[in-house]
Amino acid sequence: MRNLQLADKTVPLIGQGTWRMGEDSHVRLNARAAAPEQDSEGLARLDQAFPPPTRKQRLKMV
Repeated sequence: MRNLQLADKTVPLIGQGTWRMGEDSHVRLNARAAAPEQDSEGLARLDQAFPPPTRKQRLKMV
């Protein structure tokens, strides 16, 4: 296993499991669906549907 030196610590260098991503068509479709692209109209609709808070709010605990 390879290591990476970060500041004063050495950590194992690990991947995120994407090295074979895109080899199968269903994997490519899932990857594309996970990163949707929006045009300005779509972004405006999202901003309208989910406006930012107007005041500080405590996060709800589940």
